[in-house]
Amino acid sequence: MSSTVSFPAFIAQAASIAAAAQTVITNAGALFDKVSAVVTQVETAFANISGQGATKKQLVLLYLSFAVQELGIAWDSVKGLVSAFIDSAISLYNSLVTVPQS
Repeated sequence: MSSTVSFPAFIAQAASIAAAAQTVITNAGALFDKVSAVVTQVETAFANISGQGATKKQLVLLYLSFAVQELGIAWDSVKGLVSAFIDSAISLYNSLVTVPQS
């Protein structure tokens, strides 16, 4: 037995889904901005710690764990993704800065 949803009910459901998606996108954008800012701050503050990328990353992850929780996101649910994002961003940066200039 199928049920038909009225157009106003459909619009209300669509609006609810759009609002939820907007929240996800807003939080993801805020998280991306925060990750970028923290990586930059740690790199600047600890520039004299040469060759200690893992230590710097741990500092970034520690700080971000608090920031993520402030956004209302469970840190354990995003830690792996944030860690992978940092690794990817640093890898891309390193590959770009080591490209020979012609």
